[in-house]
Amino acid sequence: MSSIPDKNEILAAVKSSGYLMEQEIATLFEKMGYNVSTNRAFKDIHESKSREIDVSVIKQLYYNQKLNFSFYVEYICECKNNQSSIVFITRKKNEYDNLIQKNEFLFPIKYHEQLQIEGQNAGTSEKSMFHYLGIDKIHYYYKNQNKAVQFCKIVKDKNSWKANHDGIYDAMLLPIIKALISRKENAKQIKSVWFFFPLIITTGNLYVIDSMLDNSEPELVNYVSFKREIKEDKIQGNFIVDFVQKEYLLDFVQHEVEPLFKPILDICENDAEFFLKGLLK
Repeated sequence: MSSIPDKNEILAAVKSSGYLMEQEIATLFEKMGYNVSTNRAFKDIHESKSREIDVSVIKQLYYNQKLNFSFYVEYICECKNNQSSIVFITRKKNEYDNLIQKNEFLFPIKYHEQLQIEGQNAGTSEKSMFHYLGIDKIHYYYKNQNKAVQFCKIVKDKNSWKANHDGIYDAMLLPIIKALISRKENAKQIKSVWFFFPLIITTGNLYVIDSMLDNSEPELVNYVSFKREIKEDKIQGNFIVDFVQKEYLLDFVQHEVEPLFKPILDICENDAEFFLKGLLK
């Protein structure tokens, strides 16, 4: 091997690094009318250091100048340019799975539901605006009867293939969750509804294996939503991160994500002050 790489070797090295993939994803979102920045900095909640997210995508879907109120959507994208397949183990959801609050969606208003016991008022219980507005009824994660509970990479180990899960939860999920938390703190300063979508975009294949079926075989899929619960000093809650195969990204945005905007836009157009009332009962 020469001590100086030729043009083909340089190009192969850059392509394998993922740098070009990040620009491809940025260009794809720009063509869809979104505002895009690459390598956007955010503050790491653990170490108070500056980190970067591969591709940050944002769009103001609605603005009311009189009320100074907006509706934003933002995609936080990590790009994984690798050929390793990722396999998700799934099982049927239980009755509580679709009751979890959508931490990635911010509303400037809360809803308190009046509780009654034997016809008597028994206080109130907070209900997420996500559920109150019925967005869970059309959201792709909540419509799915199964949930992904584990995932692993399929990697070559000498003469056989291995399912590797060592450290990949923290390596793949923590950075994007930290970026989400940082961006949410900024969004809270603005009077708005703000939908966040943390995406891990991969060139490798995605598979699911239904653990509830006998002799289940890996099924090739275009995307998988993975819920991760974290309980530590600085990060608390359930977080849903979407894994999307790169070639399906355009369809995912147009067919799975963008239909979720309609209920909010309908309210904005008819009664934007609804979102500024502070507390509903």
